[in-house]
Amino acid sequence: KMFEQLGVPCIDIDILSRSIHQNPQHPACAELQQRFPQQMTEQGRLQRASLRHYFSRFPEANQSLKSIFKPYVMQALLAWTSQQSSVYVVWESALLIEEKLLEDAMAHQHRTLWVKTTAENQMKRLGMRYPDWSLEELNRVVALHYTIDQAQHLIDDIVENNADFDS
Repeated sequence: KMFEQLGVPCIDIDILSRSIHQNPQHPACAELQQRFPQQMTEQGRLQRASLRHYFSRFPEANQSLKSIFKPYVMQALLAWTSQQSSVYVVWESALLIEEKLLEDAMAHQHRTLWVKTTAENQMKRLGMRYPDWSLEELNRVVALHYTIDQAQHLIDDIVENNADFDS
């Protein structure tokens, strides 16, 4: 949000992904319908709750979901980026590194900024974003994320984000 306030074009990859899996006309939804019909709505959209109830519980299903979405997300991400005239842009995603999107995108990006916080803050902030999720669901989703130690070799810069918003 701070980069956006400074006029830097930013894209939230989670929102981009949602625009794909919530569009029944998108080819990704047809693939999902074939592989995971029980996780789709009658309208042909991915059930949003399935991300925390189903895909976070079954690693094989989660990997299949990622393999379906990755090419479509990268295509949309690179198309958006090519339309920007700014010196730089920000791609925001909690899963950018672990989805290997980062490795595929290296030809298009120059630096990786990791915004670091404590595990306590991460859980608190995720709980604020998704107040209807149980503690177990929050923990399962957080467990899908890489730790800074796992991603250290891909990180150029780190920002400590442990204070409140005003700070």
